Amino acid sequence: MGTIEKPSIKPAIVTIVSVLVKKKKADGSPMKIPAVNVLVKHPDKPEPLTISKVSYLDGKIVKTAGLWVQLDDDENIQKSSAVDRLVSYLNCDTIKDIVGKTIDTVQESDDSKYLSLKAY
Repeated sequence: MGTIEKPSIKPAIVTIVSVLVKKKKADGSPMKIPAVNVLVKHPDKPEPLTISKVSYLDGKIVKTAGLWVQLDDDENIQKSSAVDRLVSYLNCDTIKDIVGKTIDTVQESDDSKYLSLKAY
């Protein structure tokens, strides 16, 4: 068992450098619902950091959700989904349009060391 704890990365403003839509699981089988991984440039890390969750306001409550690609009947991103909230927050039309945008990050929760994109 290891004795060295991985240092946590503090929330900061990041630049989105790439967006990957993950369609297969680690074993190569297809995912029922594809997931979005957003690669960002964090000021405290030399290599890109992958973030797959977004925090947004639902009324007055902050919620954090995974970036799952849910499509409506017209094959568009499902309205009010986590991906839609992120794309809309950044004033974009598609998930690919968010590349190059800057966005703040927040800690997923009080007991988590992971970051999520802050869309509020």
